[in-house]
Amino acid sequence: LGLVGFPVTVLVLVVGLVFPPGLAVGINAVGVMASALVLFALGRLLGRGALAGGSPGMADRLARGGAAAVAALRHVPILPFTVFSLMCGASALSTRAYVIGTALGMAPGLIALSVLGDRLGASLRHPDALSLAGLIAAAAFTAALALRPPGWAAQKKAGGGGGGSPCTPGPCFYAFSSTTNSRIF
Repeated sequence: LGLVGFPVTVLVLVVGLVFPPGLAVGINAVGVMASALVLFALGRLLGRGALAGGSPGMADRLARGGAAAVAALRHVPILPFTVFSLMCGASALSTRAYVIGTALGMAPGLIALSVLGDRLGASLRHPDALSLAGLIAAAAFTAALALRPPGWAAQKKAGGGGGGSPCTPGPCFYAFSSTTNSRIF
């Protein structure tokens, strides 16, 4: 469904709703990686010229940032999954860096949304205090994870130096907080 731009988040949540958490995480990981690789290959096939709507400078910075840049942009989804995957394929980014970055960047969200889906299902099947508490805890954890940048980005924003930032000053990506308009990584 990535080819038609269907939201990955919805699919991950539904799989978490239908399957037990451990199995849901595995199914989601395989599905997301398969979709990501198909879209990456399509981007490679189409090439940079076909995806001219994107920023060539951004594609260059992405390629120089490697797996860490992919992981950061997967963790803080600035672009839709499909668009980002196609752009990565059209860039000079290596397949290895793309796969590693996608796996690392998507893992926290896949786990959190799979558990959230499971707790939602449990609350619908058995709406008691315990299942509702589990749902609230899973929702709070997922929200906190979604709103918090990766550890090295938070260190950078707080002025803690590079803190393991994947970027040198040239290839960095800029994401702007809606409240502060500050560089977070």
